Amino acid sequence: MQRKNKKWIIIVLILVWGLLLLFLTPIILLFVNQNLEVSYVPTDMAGDHVNYAIDNWSYYDNIVQTITIDGWAFVETQQDNLHKTVKFVFVSDVISYEVDADLHNREGLVKVFTDKYVPKNRTGFSITFSPLGMRNGDYTLFIYIYENENNYGIKNTGREFQKYYRNFTELKGGVLLDSKDFSKASENNSIKYNIDWCYLEDGKLDIYGWAFLENAESSENRVYLEIQKPDGKSTFYSTKRFLREGVGEYFSDNRYIYSGFQAKVPIIALGQGDNIITVFIGTDNRAVNGYTFYWDGSGGSDLGSTPVDGTPPMAFNKIGPYDGAVDLSLTELAVSWNTSNDASSYEVCVDATDNDTCDTTWLDVGDVTEVVVPAKYLNPDTTYYWQVRAVNAYGTTYADDNISAFWTGTTEE
Repeated sequence: MQRKNKKWIIIVLILVWGLLLLFLTPIILLFVNQNLEVSYVPTDMAGDHVNYAIDNWSYYDNIVQTITIDGWAFVETQQDNLHKTVKFVFVSDVISYEVDADLHNREGLVKVFTDKYVPKNRTGFSITFSPLGMRNGDYTLFIYIYENENNYGIKNTGREFQKYYRNFTELKGGVLLDSKDFSKASENNSIKYNIDWCYLEDGKLDIYGWAFLENAESSENRVYLEIQKPDGKSTFYSTKRFLREGVGEYFSDNRYIYSGFQAKVPIIALGQGDNIITVFIGTDNRAVNGYTFYWDGSGGSDLGSTPVDGTPPMAFNKIGPYDGAVDLSLTELAVSWNTSNDASSYEVCVDATDNDTCDTTWLDVGDVTEVVVPAKYLNPDTTYYWQVRAVNAYGTTYADDNISAFWTGTTEE
């Protein structure tokens, strides 16, 4: 009799545990306000005057998968902004979600952006939310800022994320896509693309180019890559999206300016011989022709060291400290930037003169993407201007594609 009772107790416990797993997410979200709502904010508003920076983005592997974000944001205005709103808007093909930010003052921005009408109050923001309530899918992040009825806008941040059950992952390019179904995709002549650069380095295939679907906003076109080995086996990967203004100019259509993509695919995706790289727009549209990459099976870690056809380093961007940073350390001030394909080394300039040129010297720091500024070059409570450039035998490329795009930062007192 006791054995039967124990058996039924075990069965009941298993059923209860199964039900808890099934309904865990909605139960958690019911009792924990995580600041996530379905959004109807239009993404086609102007964003030219939207200024922002994300200083911190943290994930917490707790029961609700909390995400916290800190930074600053404003639209230029000379009017009162008592009713200011800042929202992060996650946009997918089927639904959008918004997260409201808590606002506070960042007084240092007024001193930094002396050429802009920076609001005196409510320029800093903090966000806390859980993505558990979002549908599975891929999302593009926009930031919406409303200062007042005359000054507002929305901007595509260029960052994309994948929500898959309890996982919320940024698609940085080269993420294996096991959860997506590409089997129903059909060839589409309206896909325009170009792979500018494709080479092996550090055990990964670095693929860089642009792609868009004609007559559609490039910001809404998610680009995926299929890698087909010589034996016919295929795997699919995400890409990181970024601005390619030159593509919009070339096709005389600004809808295509967010057509840039890059992915660093692990070498395990390749087979010895001809590998076919095919561009997908979404899961339904497949480019007619693929790009052939031959791999000799050697690893090829040095194939990317010599630029093809005498090209200068590829475009890249600075990372931090963000433009307008304050209270920077005098002893641990590190400046960093993204990798520039084809670069053999980088040079950094830091000076205290605001004239969009380097008045000190361009310091060769080698093939690195971060360097600590020596304390002997810094003074307390001083605003500095810094820029970085990538160099190879065929030319020089300045960060943010602009020789005068110096960022500013003020040291601590």
